[in-house]
Amino acid sequence: MDNNICRSNNPLLEREWLEFNKLGAYSNSTICGMNNKRYHGLLVVPCNGLEKWANVLAKFEESVFIENRLYEISTNCYEGSIYPDGYKYLKKFNFLPFPKFYYYIEDRKIEKTIFLQQDKNILIIRSIPTQASAPAWFPSLAHSANPGLSINVLRQHARARGW
Repeated sequence: MDNNICRSNNPLLEREWLEFNKLGAYSNSTICGMNNKRYHGLLVVPCNGLEKWANVLAKFEESVFIENRLYEISTNCYEGSIYPDGYKYLKKFNFLPFPKFYYYIEDRKIEKTIFLQQDKNILIIRSIPTQASAPAWFPSLAHSANPGLSINVLRQHARARGW
């Protein structure tokens, strides 16, 4: 295996997005969601002014179940390999007004939006189907850089035609 696979010329693995709020908190990662820098995290909040930072939510391991098939849309880099390789489903990315990711799996289009509330340290991640012919389910596993911290995940289930 190539030990530099995580440092390839693929812009999905190298280019970053950044969202921040008025309180100094931020959300930042690569376009494909692979945290390859120490400062990457979905919810990083300042502690003691701006001298220290707490990575409250490092990332989500995201999957999509479609008709009893699992598609992992997360991307991680391990010693010489990338697993899962969810970046291959990511077909489009916009960062205005919020980071928005467009995944294409089979005949489904999934839109994920990340929004950091401006006046509170609250992160909202919304994944919705934009087109489908069969039901899908979006399980996720939260990872915190602080092991003693509990993370509350609120799931909103929206029903759309065909889902």
